This record gives sequence, structure tokens and C-alpha cells, in this order.
Amino acid sequence: MNTSLANLSTSSSNQTMTGQYIVGSIASLIAFVTVVLNLTILTTFIRYPDIRTPFNIYILNLTIADLLCASFSMTGVIANTVVPAWPWGVTYCSIFMYMDWMFLAAGLQNLALIGADRLWSILKPVHYRAYRSVKVSVIICVSTCIYLHLVIVPFITMDRTLYAFEDPDICVTNIKAQELYTAFLELVVYGGPLVFVLFCYILMAYKLRNRRFQQRKRVNPVEATSRSHMVPRSSMVAAGQSKAPGSLAQTGSSEGVILTSAEYATRSARLENRLNRSLLILAFVGLICWTPAIVYYLVAIFQADFSIPLYYDIAIALEFLNCMVNPIIYHYSLPDIRKAVGNLFGKRG
Repeated sequence: MNTSLANLSTSSSNQTMTGQYIVGSIASLIAFVTVVLNLTILTTFIRYPDIRTPFNIYILNLTIADLLCASFSMTGVIANTVVPAWPWGVTYCSIFMYMDWMFLAAGLQNLALIGADRLWSILKPVHYRAYRSVKVSVIICVSTCIYLHLVIVPFITMDRTLYAFEDPDICVTNIKAQELYTAFLELVVYGGPLVFVLFCYILMAYKLRNRRFQQRKRVNPVEATSRSHMVPRSSMVAAGQSKAPGSLAQTGSSEGVILTSAEYATRSARLENRLNRSLLILAFVGLICWTPAIVYYLVAIFQADFSIPLYYDIAIALEFLNCMVNPIIYHYSLPDIRKAVGNLFGKRG
């Protein structure tokens, strides 16, 4: 989605070539770091299959989207910023527009999937434990990809076949020719996931607060310390514990670990809190990074000759920064991924 706005920003007569090169250099650095970080997470998933839990499939999907965005979308925007004319021809311009709009949307939709997964686990915990699986997560991710193609591909196709600019040196979507369609994409496909994730977290916080209150009223201290649960290794892995060297799943008996009710509840609560905290951080970082660009884009659709180059450059930098920050959030908020990354670089235990 940046392509059309990049031209509004970088073609401004108020912006010097020096400023363009500075923006291009910063964007190049962000793109490079983003590729390295997301490639590290992707390599970790390939190297340690045990971290491919149902929840982490969404993290893997988001990692792939961010990696593709950095590899293709960012490079095209950098070219539009630094080079006066589009350097790669009409055909690749069409391909680039598809990748630009699609990969950025995929990243945001994955945030919505993570929010839906957490909400499902809170509202319907029994149903969630019975039906969640890696297969279900993969089907949901594939279905989301199909949905994005159904709403974005017609927009890009009409733009390139009916409304494209005649000058081959310009690689920009003609948003004025499809104002309502563009507004729909901005509000529903790009802005909608952020609103949905915030809604999920607010509802989850409310439900969890009520659940803890009811549990404190019903708790029996004797039962909590005497009743035990056998926790199989497989369920610990499915809950997010990796069988990488040094992890919990490698310790204990071959059948599982025996926990009291209090210990079992504490472990489950800790896992839920970690996943919910990850969602909260991803949501607020996404909101901060995406809101400026979405607002700018909506104003640019309906207001003629609207252009604030400095604001737009900052908005696009934040948008790309989101792709760079996401793998850092996974690493520090999800213990199984953090442990696997440590093992990848030779840090045991």
C-alpha cells in the first residue's frame, strides 16, 4: 500500500535529493535488519519442529509475511524514494504492487488471527483444547490468504488494466480512480485487524478477571495440594513448551510430569498470561506503527493535492519498523521460541 503514497512524498519539490537519500538509507537499514531477524525466527522453526505448536503457527505465518515484506515491498519503496523514475519496468511494477499490498495486509491479518486464537481459548476453553491443532491453524492461515487474494487482487488488476498511469517511469496505484475501494481496503483489511485485536484483548481481560474472581471464591486449599494431574510430554509441547535441549519436555518420566492441582493451575495460568501478554504487545506496537499511515492514506484518498512529505516518511518508517520489531517481541515474550533461538546459536539450558 506504500507505493502510491511514496510518490506523493518523494516527488515533492520541497524535498531535496539529500533528504531522499537519507530516507532511503534508513529504510535500507530497517529492511536489512528485518530480513535478518525474521530469517532467524524462520530458521528456528525449520531447525526445531517441536515449537510448531498450534499457536506458534500464527507466529510462523506472521514471520513469513514480515520477511516477504522486507524482501520485496521495502525494496520497491526504497527504489521509489531514491530513484527519480521506477527502474524495473511495467511488468515488475505490477508484481511489486501485488506484493506490497498483499504482504502488508497479511501481517495485519495474522495479528487478528492471534487475537482470535487467544479469544477462543478464553471464551471456549474446553472446545479450544478439544479442537485446536496444527492442522486447524494451517487451514485458518490458508483461508485468510485466500480471503486477501479475493479482496486485493481485483483492486490491483483494475488499477493496472484500467487506471494505470501511462508513464512507465511511475509505479503508483491510482487511488483517486478507486476511492471507495481504497477506503474499504484501508478501513477493513488494514485498520480492521488492529481494532479487532484491541477488542479481543479488552474482552479477554474482562473474562479473565471474572474467572479469577470466581476461582478465588471456590478454591479449596486441601484439594489444591492433594489432587494431582498427570501432564504428558505431548501436552506440554502443545502448550508451548519446546523439546529442545534443556527444556521441560526433556525432563521427568517418560510418561509425563505429575503436578498437584495448584501447580497445574499455576502452570496453565502462566502460559496463558505469556500468550496474552504477547498479543497485547503485538497489538499496541501494531497500533502505534500503523495508525499514522492509515490516517494519511484515508485523507489522501478524498483530499486533492494532499501531501505532507515529512509526516509520510515517518509513517512509512513506522510501518516497516513494525515488521522489524515483531520477531524481537516473539523472542522476549514466548519462552519456547526464545529457548529455541538460544539453542540455534549454541546457548544451552
